[in-house]
Amino acid sequence: MNSRPNSEQLHNIVIIPFKCKPWAFLLDYSHQKIENAVFLDLSRIQSLRPITRDRKRFQTRIIESSNFLNYRFGTWKSLIVALLSLPTNFRKFRRSKTIICKQSQVSIDEILDCRLAAFLGIRNFDRKDTPFFEFMRHYIVTYRTAVELDFFLKNFTLPVEKVIVFNGREPLEATCIRIADKYCLPTQIIEKGSDNSRFQVFRNSPHFHPDWWELINSCNANQKLSELSMQAESYLEAKLKGIDPYFGDRWMDKTNQNVEVDEFIDSNTVVYFTSSSTEFSPFSRFNYEVGYRNQYEAVESLANECLRIKNKLIIRRHPNSVGIDRVDREKPDWQRIVSKFPSNQIRYVGPFESFATYENVKKCRMVFVWKSSIGFETLALNKPTFAMASAKWSWNKELRCWSKEEIKYALEHAESLVAEFRENVVAQYANFMSQSGTKCIIFKSAHKWGIILNDNSKINNGIFENFIQRIQSKAPKFFGRRV
Repeated sequence: MNSRPNSEQLHNIVIIPFKCKPWAFLLDYSHQKIENAVFLDLSRIQSLRPITRDRKRFQTRIIESSNFLNYRFGTWKSLIVALLSLPTNFRKFRRSKTIICKQSQVSIDEILDCRLAAFLGIRNFDRKDTPFFEFMRHYIVTYRTAVELDFFLKNFTLPVEKVIVFNGREPLEATCIRIADKYCLPTQIIEKGSDNSRFQVFRNSPHFHPDWWELINSCNANQKLSELSMQAESYLEAKLKGIDPYFGDRWMDKTNQNVEVDEFIDSNTVVYFTSSSTEFSPFSRFNYEVGYRNQYEAVESLANECLRIKNKLIIRRHPNSVGIDRVDREKPDWQRIVSKFPSNQIRYVGPFESFATYENVKKCRMVFVWKSSIGFETLALNKPTFAMASAKWSWNKELRCWSKEEIKYALEHAESLVAEFRENVVAQYANFMSQSGTKCIIFKSAHKWGIILNDNSKINNGIFENFIQRIQSKAPKFFGRRV
Protein backbone atom coordinates (compact mmCIF):
# COMPACT_ATOMS: atom_id res chain seq x y z
CA MET A 1 0.00 0.00 0.00
CA ASN A 2 1.31 3.45 -0.88
CA SER A 3 2.07 5.89 1.88
CA ARG A 4 -0.24 8.88 2.26
CA PRO A 5 0.72 11.61 -0.25
CA ASN A 6 2.78 14.38 1.29
CA SER A 7 3.37 18.00 0.33
CA GLU A 8 6.70 17.27 -1.37
CA GLN A 9 5.38 14.73 -3.88
CA LEU A 10 4.03 15.72 -7.28
CA HIS A 11 0.39 14.78 -7.74
CA ASN A 12 -1.49 13.71 -10.87
CA ILE A 13 -5.00 15.12 -11.09
CA VAL A 14 -7.36 12.59 -12.70
CA ILE A 15 -10.69 13.87 -14.04
CA ILE A 16 -13.48 11.34 -13.43
CA PRO A 17 -16.65 11.78 -15.56
CA PHE A 18 -20.08 10.15 -15.46
CA LYS A 19 -19.64 8.16 -18.67
CA CYS A 20 -18.61 4.61 -18.01
CA LYS A 21 -15.73 3.87 -20.40
CA PRO A 22 -13.75 7.00 -19.45
CA TRP A 23 -14.36 6.32 -15.77
CA ALA A 24 -13.27 2.68 -16.03
CA PHE A 25 -10.13 3.23 -18.12
CA LEU A 26 -8.97 6.20 -16.02
CA LEU A 27 -9.48 4.15 -12.87
CA ASP A 28 -7.43 1.25 -14.25
CA TYR A 29 -4.73 3.53 -15.65
CA SER A 30 -4.36 5.25 -12.28
CA HIS A 31 -4.26 1.93 -10.43
CA GLN A 32 -1.49 0.60 -12.71
CA LYS A 33 0.59 3.66 -13.54
CA ILE A 34 0.24 6.39 -10.90
CA GLU A 35 1.56 6.61 -7.37
CA ASN A 36 0.01 9.89 -6.29
CA ALA A 37 -3.38 10.44 -7.88
CA VAL A 38 -5.93 13.05 -6.94
CA PHE A 39 -9.35 11.98 -8.19
CA LEU A 40 -11.69 14.82 -9.12
CA ASP A 41 -15.12 13.24 -9.55
CA LEU A 42 -17.14 15.47 -11.89
CA SER A 43 -19.80 12.89 -12.68
CA ARG A 44 -22.58 15.04 -11.14
CA ILE A 45 -21.65 17.86 -13.52
CA GLN A 46 -21.73 15.68 -16.64
CA SER A 47 -25.04 14.02 -15.79
CA LEU A 48 -27.84 14.63 -13.31
CA ARG A 49 -28.49 10.88 -13.18
CA PRO A 50 -27.02 9.22 -10.08
CA ILE A 51 -24.41 6.51 -10.43
CA THR A 52 -25.13 3.07 -8.99
CA ARG A 53 -24.16 1.99 -5.51
CA ASP A 54 -22.00 -0.78 -6.99
CA ARG A 55 -19.99 1.73 -9.03
CA LYS A 56 -19.48 3.92 -5.94
CA ARG A 57 -18.25 0.94 -3.92
CA PHE A 58 -15.91 -0.25 -6.66
CA GLN A 59 -14.41 3.22 -7.13
CA THR A 60 -14.00 3.70 -3.36
CA ARG A 61 -12.25 0.34 -3.00
CA ILE A 62 -9.69 1.14 -5.72
CA ILE A 63 -9.08 4.65 -4.35
CA GLU A 64 -8.61 3.44 -0.77
CA SER A 65 -6.38 0.50 -1.72
CA SER A 66 -4.04 2.91 -3.53
CA ASN A 67 -4.28 5.74 -0.97
CA PHE A 68 -5.49 8.21 -3.60
CA LEU A 69 -7.08 11.53 -2.69
CA ASN A 70 -10.69 11.98 -3.80
CA TYR A 71 -12.89 15.06 -4.26
CA ARG A 72 -16.47 15.31 -5.54
CA PHE A 73 -17.76 18.23 -7.60
CA GLY A 74 -21.15 19.43 -8.75
CA THR A 75 -22.50 22.12 -6.42
CA TRP A 76 -25.94 23.64 -6.81
CA LYS A 77 -24.28 27.07 -6.74
CA SER A 78 -22.38 26.44 -10.00
CA LEU A 79 -25.56 25.10 -11.63
CA ILE A 80 -27.50 28.24 -10.68
CA VAL A 81 -24.68 30.50 -11.93
CA ALA A 82 -24.60 28.59 -15.25
CA LEU A 83 -28.38 28.83 -15.68
CA LEU A 84 -28.43 32.55 -14.90
CA SER A 85 -25.70 33.29 -17.44
CA LEU A 86 -27.19 30.98 -20.11
CA PRO A 87 -29.59 33.40 -21.91
CA THR A 88 -27.00 36.19 -22.26
CA ASN A 89 -24.24 33.88 -23.48
CA PHE A 90 -26.57 32.09 -25.89
CA ARG A 91 -27.34 35.43 -27.55
CA LYS A 92 -23.62 36.26 -27.65
CA PHE A 93 -22.83 32.90 -29.20
CA ARG A 94 -25.44 33.34 -31.93
CA ARG A 95 -23.89 36.74 -32.70
CA SER A 96 -20.46 35.04 -32.99
CA LYS A 97 -19.01 36.80 -29.96
CA THR A 98 -16.46 35.26 -27.60
CA ILE A 99 -17.99 33.50 -24.58
CA ILE A 100 -16.05 34.03 -21.35
CA CYS A 101 -16.66 32.19 -18.09
CA LYS A 102 -16.41 35.22 -15.79
CA GLN A 103 -15.60 33.24 -12.65
CA SER A 104 -12.54 31.54 -14.19
CA GLN A 105 -11.75 34.10 -16.92
CA VAL A 106 -11.34 31.57 -19.75
CA SER A 107 -13.03 31.48 -23.14
CA ILE A 108 -15.29 28.49 -23.79
CA ASP A 109 -16.82 29.17 -27.21
CA GLU A 110 -14.27 26.96 -29.05
CA ILE A 111 -15.33 24.03 -26.84
CA LEU A 112 -18.99 24.70 -27.61
CA ASP A 113 -18.18 25.07 -31.32
CA CYS A 114 -16.64 21.59 -31.33
CA ARG A 115 -19.68 19.85 -29.88
CA LEU A 116 -22.28 21.86 -31.79
CA ALA A 117 -20.46 21.12 -35.04
CA ALA A 118 -20.84 17.41 -34.27
CA PHE A 119 -24.59 17.91 -33.81
CA LEU A 120 -25.07 20.08 -36.90
CA GLY A 121 -22.80 17.94 -39.11
CA ILE A 122 -20.56 20.76 -40.32
CA ARG A 123 -17.39 22.28 -38.92
CA ASN A 124 -17.83 25.89 -40.05
CA PHE A 125 -21.50 26.23 -39.23
CA ASP A 126 -23.44 29.46 -38.98
CA ARG A 127 -23.84 30.17 -35.27
CA LYS A 128 -27.24 31.68 -35.98
CA ASP A 129 -28.43 28.11 -36.63
CA THR A 130 -27.49 26.97 -33.10
CA PRO A 131 -30.44 25.19 -31.43
CA PHE A 132 -31.03 26.46 -27.89
CA PHE A 133 -31.43 23.13 -26.10
CA GLU A 134 -28.34 21.60 -27.73
CA PHE A 135 -26.37 24.72 -26.74
CA MET A 136 -27.75 24.58 -23.21
CA ARG A 137 -26.82 20.92 -22.75
CA HIS A 138 -23.14 21.56 -23.49
CA TYR A 139 -22.98 25.06 -22.04
CA ILE A 140 -24.05 24.02 -18.55
CA VAL A 141 -21.43 21.26 -18.36
CA THR A 142 -18.71 23.53 -19.76
CA TYR A 143 -19.50 26.51 -17.54
CA ARG A 144 -19.85 24.50 -14.32
CA THR A 145 -16.62 22.61 -15.00
CA ALA A 146 -14.73 25.86 -15.61
CA VAL A 147 -16.07 27.42 -12.41
CA GLU A 148 -15.49 24.47 -10.08
CA LEU A 149 -12.15 23.24 -11.41
CA ASP A 150 -10.71 26.75 -11.47
CA PHE A 151 -11.76 27.27 -7.84
CA PHE A 152 -10.20 23.94 -6.85
CA LEU A 153 -6.84 24.58 -8.55
CA LYS A 154 -6.70 28.09 -7.17
CA ASN A 155 -6.94 26.71 -3.62
CA PHE A 156 -5.12 23.36 -3.98
CA THR A 157 -1.91 23.56 -1.98
CA LEU A 158 -0.13 20.35 -3.07
CA PRO A 159 2.25 20.40 -6.08
CA VAL A 160 0.68 19.14 -9.33
CA GLU A 161 2.56 17.23 -12.05
CA LYS A 162 -0.19 17.01 -14.69
CA VAL A 163 -3.91 16.79 -15.35
CA ILE A 164 -5.18 13.53 -16.88
CA VAL A 165 -8.39 13.31 -18.92
CA PHE A 166 -10.07 10.90 -21.34
CA ASN A 167 -10.26 11.66 -25.09
CA GLY A 168 -10.25 15.45 -24.63
CA ARG A 169 -13.04 16.49 -27.02
CA GLU A 170 -16.15 16.29 -24.85
CA PRO A 171 -17.16 19.53 -23.05
CA LEU A 172 -16.18 18.36 -19.57
CA GLU A 173 -12.72 17.07 -20.49
CA ALA A 174 -11.99 19.88 -22.96
CA THR A 175 -12.82 22.45 -20.29
CA CYS A 176 -10.44 20.72 -17.88
CA ILE A 177 -7.68 21.07 -20.49
CA ARG A 178 -8.56 24.76 -20.92
CA ILE A 179 -8.30 25.35 -17.14
CA ALA A 180 -5.07 23.32 -16.94
CA ASP A 181 -3.63 25.54 -19.70
CA LYS A 182 -4.56 28.60 -17.64
CA TYR A 183 -2.41 27.31 -14.75
CA CYS A 184 0.37 26.12 -17.12
CA LEU A 185 -0.19 22.49 -16.11
CA PRO A 186 0.68 19.73 -18.62
CA THR A 187 -2.17 17.46 -19.68
CA GLN A 188 -2.18 13.78 -20.59
CA ILE A 189 -4.94 12.13 -22.58
CA ILE A 190 -6.08 8.53 -22.21
CA GLU A 191 -8.20 6.74 -24.80
CA LYS A 192 -9.64 3.29 -25.25
CA GLY A 193 -7.11 0.83 -26.67
CA SER A 194 -7.78 -1.71 -29.39
CA ASP A 195 -10.74 -3.22 -27.54
CA ASN A 196 -12.89 -2.75 -24.44
CA SER A 197 -10.27 -4.34 -22.19
CA ARG A 198 -7.35 -1.99 -23.02
CA PHE A 199 -6.45 1.66 -22.65
CA GLN A 200 -4.01 3.74 -24.69
CA VAL A 201 -1.83 6.63 -23.51
CA PHE A 202 -1.17 9.48 -25.94
CA ARG A 203 1.70 11.93 -25.66
CA ASN A 204 -0.47 14.74 -27.05
CA SER A 205 -3.92 13.62 -28.14
CA PRO A 206 -5.64 10.74 -29.96
CA HIS A 207 -6.73 13.38 -32.49
CA PHE A 208 -3.14 14.45 -33.20
CA HIS A 209 -2.29 12.00 -35.97
CA PRO A 210 1.52 12.01 -35.65
CA ASP A 211 0.89 10.45 -32.20
CA TRP A 212 -1.01 7.64 -33.93
CA TRP A 213 1.77 7.17 -36.47
CA GLU A 214 4.38 6.99 -33.72
CA LEU A 215 2.36 4.42 -31.77
CA ILE A 216 1.66 2.31 -34.85
CA ASN A 217 5.33 2.14 -35.77
CA SER A 218 6.46 1.35 -32.22
CA CYS A 219 3.71 -1.25 -31.79
CA ASN A 220 5.09 -3.31 -34.70
CA ALA A 221 8.76 -2.75 -33.94
CA ASN A 222 9.46 -6.40 -33.03
CA GLN A 223 7.18 -7.99 -35.61
CA LYS A 224 7.66 -8.75 -39.27
CA LEU A 225 5.89 -5.85 -40.95
CA SER A 226 3.77 -7.87 -43.38
CA GLU A 227 2.80 -10.49 -40.78
CA LEU A 228 -0.86 -10.48 -39.71
CA SER A 229 -1.70 -11.80 -36.24
CA MET A 230 -4.82 -13.91 -35.71
CA GLN A 231 -6.53 -10.91 -34.08
CA ALA A 232 -5.54 -8.70 -37.02
CA GLU A 233 -6.97 -11.20 -39.52
CA SER A 234 -10.29 -11.16 -37.64
CA TYR A 235 -10.22 -7.36 -37.52
CA LEU A 236 -9.56 -7.13 -41.26
CA GLU A 237 -12.26 -9.67 -42.07
CA ALA A 238 -14.82 -7.69 -40.04
CA LYS A 239 -13.84 -4.36 -41.63
CA LEU A 240 -14.35 -5.77 -45.11
CA LYS A 241 -17.85 -6.84 -44.10
CA GLY A 242 -18.74 -3.25 -43.21
CA ILE A 243 -18.28 -3.75 -39.45
CA ASP A 244 -16.14 -1.47 -37.29
CA PRO A 245 -14.73 -3.64 -34.47
CA TYR A 246 -13.28 -0.61 -32.64
CA PHE A 247 -16.64 1.10 -32.12
CA GLY A 248 -18.62 -2.12 -32.24
CA ASP A 249 -21.04 -0.99 -34.93
CA ARG A 250 -21.90 -1.64 -38.58
CA TRP A 251 -21.35 1.28 -40.94
CA MET A 252 -22.54 -0.49 -44.10
CA ASP A 253 -26.23 -1.28 -43.91
CA LYS A 254 -27.98 -3.94 -45.97
CA THR A 255 -29.29 -1.47 -48.55
CA ASN A 256 -25.75 -0.42 -49.43
CA GLN A 257 -24.59 -4.03 -49.54
CA ASN A 258 -27.25 -5.01 -52.06
CA VAL A 259 -27.35 -1.92 -54.28
CA GLU A 260 -26.25 -2.30 -57.89
CA VAL A 261 -22.75 -1.27 -58.97
CA ASP A 262 -22.55 2.28 -60.34
CA GLU A 263 -22.47 2.30 -64.17
CA PHE A 264 -20.48 5.54 -64.15
CA ILE A 265 -17.45 3.74 -62.70
CA ASP A 266 -14.92 1.93 -64.87
CA SER A 267 -11.16 1.34 -65.01
CA ASN A 268 -10.57 5.03 -65.81
CA THR A 269 -12.55 6.33 -62.83
CA VAL A 270 -11.09 7.78 -59.63
CA VAL A 271 -13.24 7.51 -56.49
CA TYR A 272 -12.98 10.16 -53.78
CA PHE A 273 -14.41 9.49 -50.30
CA THR A 274 -15.11 12.57 -48.21
CA SER A 275 -14.76 12.77 -44.43
CA SER A 276 -17.02 14.29 -41.84
CA SER A 277 -15.60 17.73 -41.06
CA THR A 278 -16.78 17.59 -37.44
CA GLU A 279 -13.99 15.37 -36.08
CA PHE A 280 -11.69 18.04 -34.68
CA SER A 281 -10.35 19.17 -31.32
CA PRO A 282 -11.23 22.55 -29.78
CA PHE A 283 -7.48 23.03 -29.27
CA SER A 284 -5.51 24.01 -32.35
CA ARG A 285 -2.37 22.21 -31.16
CA PHE A 286 -4.20 18.88 -31.38
CA ASN A 287 -5.40 19.42 -34.97
CA TYR A 288 -2.72 18.29 -37.41
CA GLU A 289 -3.49 20.38 -40.47
CA VAL A 290 -1.27 20.15 -43.56
CA GLY A 291 -1.43 20.80 -47.28
CA TYR A 292 -4.90 21.83 -48.37
CA ARG A 293 -6.98 24.10 -46.12
CA ASN A 294 -10.07 21.93 -46.54
CA GLN A 295 -11.37 19.07 -48.63
CA TYR A 296 -13.29 21.35 -51.04
CA GLU A 297 -10.00 22.87 -52.14
CA ALA A 298 -8.41 19.41 -52.33
CA VAL A 299 -11.23 17.89 -54.41
CA GLU A 300 -11.19 20.79 -56.87
CA SER A 301 -7.47 20.24 -57.38
CA LEU A 302 -8.02 16.49 -57.81
CA ALA A 303 -10.86 17.07 -60.29
CA ASN A 304 -8.70 19.33 -62.46
CA GLU A 305 -5.92 16.74 -62.57
CA CYS A 306 -8.38 13.93 -63.39
CA LEU A 307 -9.77 15.92 -66.31
CA ARG A 308 -6.26 16.67 -67.53
CA ILE A 309 -5.47 12.95 -67.95
CA LYS A 310 -9.04 12.10 -69.08
CA ASN A 311 -10.00 10.21 -65.93
CA LYS A 312 -13.52 10.49 -64.51
CA LEU A 313 -14.10 11.36 -60.84
CA ILE A 314 -16.88 10.23 -58.53
CA ILE A 315 -17.30 11.97 -55.17
CA ARG A 316 -18.90 9.89 -52.43
CA ARG A 317 -20.05 11.89 -49.42
CA HIS A 318 -19.59 10.37 -45.96
CA PRO A 319 -23.00 9.13 -44.68
CA ASN A 320 -22.32 10.78 -41.30
CA SER A 321 -21.43 14.17 -42.74
CA VAL A 322 -24.92 15.45 -42.00
CA GLY A 323 -26.43 16.75 -38.79
CA ILE A 324 -27.96 14.52 -36.18
CA ASP A 325 -31.17 16.32 -37.12
CA ARG A 326 -30.60 14.80 -40.65
CA VAL A 327 -30.02 18.19 -42.30
CA ASP A 328 -27.23 18.27 -44.91
CA ARG A 329 -25.60 21.67 -44.34
CA GLU A 330 -22.58 20.91 -46.56
CA LYS A 331 -24.65 20.27 -49.70
CA PRO A 332 -24.35 23.82 -51.17
CA ASP A 333 -20.54 23.68 -50.90
CA TRP A 334 -20.35 20.36 -52.74
CA GLN A 335 -22.80 21.50 -55.40
CA ARG A 336 -20.66 24.58 -55.98
CA ILE A 337 -17.57 22.41 -56.59
CA VAL A 338 -19.34 19.91 -58.86
CA SER A 339 -21.00 22.65 -60.95
CA LYS A 340 -17.57 23.79 -62.16
CA PHE A 341 -17.00 20.57 -64.11
CA PRO A 342 -18.76 18.63 -66.90
CA SER A 343 -21.41 16.26 -65.54
CA ASN A 344 -20.18 13.43 -67.78
CA GLN A 345 -16.74 13.66 -66.13
CA ILE A 346 -17.63 14.22 -62.47
CA ARG A 347 -20.43 12.61 -60.50
CA TYR A 348 -21.55 13.40 -56.96
CA VAL A 349 -23.15 10.81 -54.63
CA GLY A 350 -24.84 12.42 -51.64
CA PRO A 351 -24.84 11.11 -48.05
CA PHE A 352 -28.43 9.84 -48.29
CA GLU A 353 -27.84 7.87 -51.50
CA SER A 354 -26.96 4.18 -51.49
CA PHE A 355 -23.55 3.23 -52.80
CA ALA A 356 -22.04 -0.25 -53.33
CA THR A 357 -18.75 0.82 -51.75
CA TYR A 358 -16.55 -2.25 -52.10
CA GLU A 359 -17.90 -3.37 -55.46
CA ASN A 360 -17.46 0.11 -56.90
CA VAL A 361 -13.93 0.30 -55.49
CA LYS A 362 -13.02 -2.99 -57.15
CA LYS A 363 -14.12 -1.56 -60.51
CA CYS A 364 -12.38 1.83 -60.30
CA ARG A 365 -8.78 2.72 -61.10
CA MET A 366 -7.74 4.23 -57.75
CA VAL A 367 -9.03 5.91 -54.59
CA PHE A 368 -8.42 9.23 -52.86
CA VAL A 369 -9.76 10.13 -49.42
CA TRP A 370 -9.54 13.08 -47.07
CA LYS A 371 -8.97 11.44 -43.65
CA SER A 372 -11.41 8.55 -43.74
CA SER A 373 -10.52 5.06 -42.50
CA ILE A 374 -12.16 3.70 -45.68
CA GLY A 375 -8.72 4.25 -47.22
CA PHE A 376 -7.34 1.40 -45.13
CA GLU A 377 -10.07 -0.88 -46.42
CA THR A 378 -9.49 0.06 -50.06
CA LEU A 379 -5.77 -0.62 -49.59
CA ALA A 380 -6.73 -4.01 -48.16
CA LEU A 381 -8.73 -4.57 -51.37
CA ASN A 382 -5.45 -4.01 -53.24
CA LYS A 383 -6.59 -0.71 -54.71
CA PRO A 384 -4.07 2.20 -54.94
CA THR A 385 -5.20 4.68 -52.28
CA PHE A 386 -3.95 8.11 -51.22
CA ALA A 387 -4.82 10.48 -48.37
CA MET A 388 -5.21 14.19 -49.04
CA ALA A 389 -5.04 14.99 -45.31
CA SER A 390 -3.65 13.29 -42.19
CA ALA A 391 -5.43 9.93 -42.23
CA LYS A 392 -4.46 7.53 -39.45
CA TRP A 393 -3.22 4.94 -41.96
CA SER A 394 -1.07 7.43 -43.94
CA TRP A 395 2.10 7.51 -41.83
CA ASN A 396 4.04 6.51 -44.96
CA LYS A 397 4.69 9.67 -46.98
CA GLU A 398 4.15 7.80 -50.24
CA LEU A 399 0.46 7.48 -49.33
CA ARG A 400 -0.07 11.24 -48.96
CA CYS A 401 -1.13 13.75 -51.57
CA TRP A 402 -1.04 17.14 -49.89
CA SER A 403 -0.37 19.25 -53.00
CA LYS A 404 -1.23 19.51 -56.69
CA GLU A 405 2.18 18.13 -57.62
CA GLU A 406 1.72 15.07 -55.39
CA ILE A 407 -1.75 14.41 -56.83
CA LYS A 408 -0.35 14.61 -60.35
CA TYR A 409 2.48 12.21 -59.51
CA ALA A 410 0.10 9.75 -57.78
CA LEU A 411 -2.27 9.71 -60.75
CA GLU A 412 0.62 8.93 -63.10
CA HIS A 413 2.41 6.34 -60.91
CA ALA A 414 -0.38 4.96 -58.70
CA GLU A 415 0.11 1.22 -59.15
CA SER A 416 3.90 1.17 -58.71
CA LEU A 417 3.80 3.59 -55.75
CA VAL A 418 1.38 1.55 -53.65
CA ALA A 419 2.51 -1.94 -54.65
CA GLU A 420 5.83 -1.58 -52.82
CA PHE A 421 4.42 -1.18 -49.30
CA ARG A 422 0.65 -1.85 -49.39
CA GLU A 423 0.98 -5.21 -47.63
CA ASN A 424 3.09 -3.74 -44.82
CA VAL A 425 0.74 -0.80 -44.24
CA VAL A 426 -2.34 -3.04 -44.08
CA ALA A 427 -0.66 -5.45 -41.66
CA GLN A 428 0.72 -2.71 -39.40
CA TYR A 429 -2.62 -0.93 -39.16
CA ALA A 430 -4.62 -4.12 -38.56
CA ASN A 431 -2.17 -5.33 -35.92
CA PHE A 432 -2.28 -2.00 -34.12
CA MET A 433 -6.06 -1.66 -34.20
CA SER A 434 -6.56 -5.21 -32.92
CA GLN A 435 -3.84 -5.51 -30.23
CA SER A 436 -2.54 -2.14 -29.09
CA GLY A 437 -2.87 -0.62 -25.64
CA THR A 438 -2.31 -1.67 -22.04
CA LYS A 439 -4.41 -4.53 -20.70
CA CYS A 440 -6.72 -3.55 -17.84
CA ILE A 441 -6.28 -5.51 -14.61
CA ILE A 442 -9.05 -4.41 -12.24
CA PHE A 443 -11.86 -5.38 -14.60
CA LYS A 444 -12.34 -7.53 -17.70
CA SER A 445 -14.01 -5.05 -20.06
CA ALA A 446 -15.77 -1.68 -20.11
CA HIS A 447 -19.01 -0.86 -21.95
CA LYS A 448 -21.44 2.05 -22.27
CA TRP A 449 -23.73 0.52 -19.67
CA GLY A 450 -21.06 -0.59 -17.17
CA ILE A 451 -18.11 -2.94 -16.61
CA ILE A 452 -17.56 -6.68 -16.42
CA LEU A 453 -15.31 -7.68 -13.53
CA ASN A 454 -12.64 -10.38 -13.65
CA ASP A 455 -15.05 -12.83 -11.98
CA ASN A 456 -17.60 -12.11 -14.78
CA SER A 457 -19.95 -10.21 -12.47
CA LYS A 458 -21.32 -6.90 -13.79
CA ILE A 459 -21.47 -3.38 -12.44
CA ASN A 460 -23.94 -0.99 -14.04
CA ASN A 461 -22.85 2.61 -14.48
CA GLY A 462 -25.95 4.68 -13.72
CA ILE A 463 -29.46 4.13 -12.42
CA PHE A 464 -31.68 2.59 -15.14
CA GLU A 465 -28.61 2.45 -17.42
CA ASN A 466 -29.87 -0.24 -19.80
CA PHE A 467 -33.20 1.55 -20.24
CA ILE A 468 -31.47 4.89 -20.89
CA GLN A 469 -29.13 3.33 -23.48
CA ARG A 470 -32.12 1.94 -25.40
CA ILE A 471 -33.89 5.32 -25.36
CA GLN A 472 -30.76 7.12 -26.57
CA SER A 473 -30.26 4.70 -29.46
CA LYS A 474 -33.89 5.17 -30.54
CA ALA A 475 -33.82 8.98 -30.37
CA PRO A 476 -30.30 10.19 -31.25
CA LYS A 477 -31.64 13.60 -32.31
CA PHE A 478 -32.56 14.42 -28.70
CA PHE A 479 -29.43 12.96 -27.11
CA GLY A 480 -26.73 14.08 -29.54
CA ARG A 481 -25.87 10.53 -30.57
CA ARG A 482 -25.77 8.76 -33.90
CA VAL A 483 -27.29 5.34 -34.30
